[in-house]
Amino acid sequence: MILGIMFSPRSSDMLLGSPKAPMVQDDYFAVSEKIPPTSVSVFLDNELFGRYAYFCYADSHSVIAEKNSGVKAAPASLTKIMTAVVILENADDLDAKVTVSSKLYDRLYREGASMAGFLPGETVTLRDLLYGIMLPSGAEAAAAAAEYIAGSDAALVDMMNAKAAEMGLSNTHFENIYGFDDDDHYSNASEMAVILMYALDNEDFREISQTERYTVRPTNKHPDGFTMKSTVFTKIGDKEPEKAEILGGKTGYTYDAGLCLAAYGELDGKSYVSVVMGVEGNHRTEQYQVDDTIYLFDNFA
Repeated sequence: MILGIMFSPRSSDMLLGSPKAPMVQDDYFAVSEKIPPTSVSVFLDNELFGRYAYFCYADSHSVIAEKNSGVKAAPASLTKIMTAVVILENADDLDAKVTVSSKLYDRLYREGASMAGFLPGETVTLRDLLYGIMLPSGAEAAAAAAEYIAGSDAALVDMMNAKAAEMGLSNTHFENIYGFDDDDHYSNASEMAVILMYALDNEDFREISQTERYTVRPTNKHPDGFTMKSTVFTKIGDKEPEKAEILGGKTGYTYDAGLCLAAYGELDGKSYVSVVMGVEGNHRTEQYQVDDTIYLFDNFA
């Protein structure tokens, strides 16, 4: 039976705790089994700020609550979950040295892309770049890693679309590796949840996405190294759920996409995935995508 249940949002005053411990996961399941089932327990509407949302059990992918989760939407930097997945699956050595291209850096800088802090001509490890992709959502980190793995960012886009097709995601298409707005760059809340679920099968991805801060060791451009912080935990701040623990995820924002947050967490030994997209606002407004995520964990975990 499908229920339509109304809830009142609530907030939490709990402080963010110590760095996240590694998430213990069983093998999730085959890719073909990750397409969301059609039955939904709760349909949401005005309870959320976001136009689209999806909340499910992480082990079975059974849907718990959703809002317009199958509707086409701009994914912003949630895109970088798939970017990181493809890089990880095609990397032989995460400690391989990679140099940030000046040409790519300049282009991204002109476009106003978010940056992790790497500089043109800086030589770092592929692992450093992956942390740069996932924590501060650095476009220059994604570009350097893509060039190393695939030869160019355009070539990595092709690999990302091939992976989406392999996963059976018929409503997801990537036009770039960064999440820039484009009519041909789209997904939806349910398929972004599938991508996050798939990513969580990868131990390195889980470790990276659960990290609150990461320090790059001294390089040719940063003799003292530098530290990157996770935008997920920075934005959550003191808004942790009352009982559940959010372990990691990915933020996103563009003008078309609005504020977005994909997250995963645990309560009483059960794991959950949450995707919120299309929240009005920007980096300087209230971060209501966090409020929506807390609401989902508080009411449905």
